[in-house]
Amino acid sequence: EIEVLFSEAMDRQSVERAVFVSPTPVLEPRLSWKGRRLRIMLEDGLVADRTYRVSIGADGRDENRNKMTGSYDFTFSTGNTISRGVVSGKIRGAAGQTTVVAAYDVDETPDPDPGTRAPYVTQAGEDGEYRFPGLGVGRYRVLAIGDRNQDQVLDRATEFLGIATQDAHLGTDTSIVVLSDIKLVSRDTARARPIAARTVNSRRIRIKMNKMAHLPLIVGIVGKSGALDIESTYLAAEDSSIVFLLTELQTEGEEYQIRVSGHDTTLVVKGDGRNDRRAPRVVRVAPGTGHTAHAQTSIVLTFDEAMRADAVDRLWAVSDSTGSPAGNVFWSSQNTLVFEPADPFDESDIVLRLNAGAFSDAAGNLADEEVDVSFKAISESSLGTVAGVVNPMSVPVVVEVVDLDRDRSLKTLRVSPGDTTFVLGDLLPGRYQIQAYVDSNDDGEWGAGALVPFTFSESLLAPVDTVEVRSRWETIVEARFRNSSESKNNQGPTD
Repeated sequence: EIEVLFSEAMDRQSVERAVFVSPTPVLEPRLSWKGRRLRIMLEDGLVADRTYRVSIGADGRDENRNKMTGSYDFTFSTGNTISRGVVSGKIRGAAGQTTVVAAYDVDETPDPDPGTRAPYVTQAGEDGEYRFPGLGVGRYRVLAIGDRNQDQVLDRATEFLGIATQDAHLGTDTSIVVLSDIKLVSRDTARARPIAARTVNSRRIRIKMNKMAHLPLIVGIVGKSGALDIESTYLAAEDSSIVFLLTELQTEGEEYQIRVSGHDTTLVVKGDGRNDRRAPRVVRVAPGTGHTAHAQTSIVLTFDEAMRADAVDRLWAVSDSTGSPAGNVFWSSQNTLVFEPADPFDESDIVLRLNAGAFSDAAGNLADEEVDVSFKAISESSLGTVAGVVNPMSVPVVVEVVDLDRDRSLKTLRVSPGDTTFVLGDLLPGRYQIQAYVDSNDDGEWGAGALVPFTFSESLLAPVDTVEVRSRWETIVEARFRNSSESKNNQGPTD
């Protein structure tokens, strides 16, 4: 038996879900409680001359539902010595979810499968930190699972997986290795599939997909009287897993079968006889109210339904505060209108009012809601710059600057092999997150790695900083961007 004594009464179910014994026993450990004392009984016993690690994961809570700040680990041995090798690191994207971290001795498990229980398992803490103490000599491969259903194995369809950038080599029983940060990403490469459908009116059908859909989407609709023509397909503005079909006039009460190309699922709806009499609405405007934008920015209006793609002669209503700027107007999709100004806006607070009567939906209903577009325009001379330093690499490094104030728009910069500085200009004032990765294959995209054939992920560089970019100012990122494990692996043994 193994006993763990807690300092206070615990929520037993949450603790039991977070108990890990490594190496993982063949039979599931049997757990029982006596007050604050948890008893862990290994049905198949202990293997001789082996170091064991017990981890109480970070999801364990007390009776008041207070979560542990991190996993609690301890080791013991059934032999004369305790292996003191340690592999540790950090998971990015672990905040707010249960993250299981699995380690495999590659000599014993050359092709690790996260769909089955791993020999060494722990949980990442709230800060993403994880630690495997008590490891012996060997080469260890580390994978991270966003464990939504808390079963300690990967569900490829719904759970995120992170792959380390390299294996951890422990040359002695006291070796300490800190791996580079691991990033959780979705590995579900299957196409979105339809799960439900309903008619909205006599010319519109709504299809719900199981995840974000991408257009074009090939759909067929067949009724008793033959095929129902589809005039256009577009995504819902508020949810990209919802697809709308604009059809020819349906026959009320007729049963229609809907098939999406590449899937066996058949959805059935009944024809709707109701005409669309509702006025279209603008549901999203970019730049958003109160945002700062380039003086030459385009204005994008997204509607809640398909619109007539007619030319819009007068998009803006003239008011006392502003005229009607000239520019080019076009529909980028059935429900998205783009206005490109002919000349840059003045550097000032811009307020424009939509001319509601300038356009209508596919059924001919005119927009009747006043929509104001307001933002602060800023000229090119008033933009800011970010500069920083990366450790010299033999391969390119890509620096990413993420705009935290404006829908996380992204700018990237390639740093050539051997170079150590980067400068990225033309940034709007505001808060930015600066991150970088080693682009080993020089394809301009971060490689998340793969299980089959196994491929390590590309290295993420630390730190991930948030900086304030000011107008007409160069903001210097003081910290040097380097491999997230570099400094930590230089430290000596710890207890």
